[in-house]
Amino acid sequence: MTPNATTQTEALLLTETKAGVATLTLNRPGQFNALSSALIDELQTTFDRFAADPTVSVVVLAANGRGFCAGHDLKEIRAIGDVRDVESLFAGSSRMMMTITTLPQPVIARCTASRRRPVVSSSPPATSRWHPRRRGSRRRA
Repeated sequence: MTPNATTQTEALLLTETKAGVATLTLNRPGQFNALSSALIDELQTTFDRFAADPTVSVVVLAANGRGFCAGHDLKEIRAIGDVRDVESLFAGSSRMMMTITTLPQPVIARCTASRRRPVVSSSPPATSRWHPRRRGSRRRA
């Protein structure tokens, strides 16, 4: 795996592409892979690159350590202080998550629930898009 982000200690995101399968591995095991602004930026850059790469057929999102992802890095959010900067962080996170849903490749989240049973979840394929129901579109009896 190759590092995507260089930090003083270790890369935040590791990537490996083999036979059309791109594997992204979150690499903040000490923080249960919490989403920092730097990790969100790395994920966004990588997803954008994969969206334009016809050699990538599927994207697998994995994580090092005991936890897949604890959500946002709350220590970082508390340290920011300025509401506009926090809103900017959330906007970047939302953009990254929406990018996952619009990638031309399916995205599979590889999580480990226990040592015996891995858990796998995937986004819908590119040909199938989820559309929320419009308010009032349900027929009532």
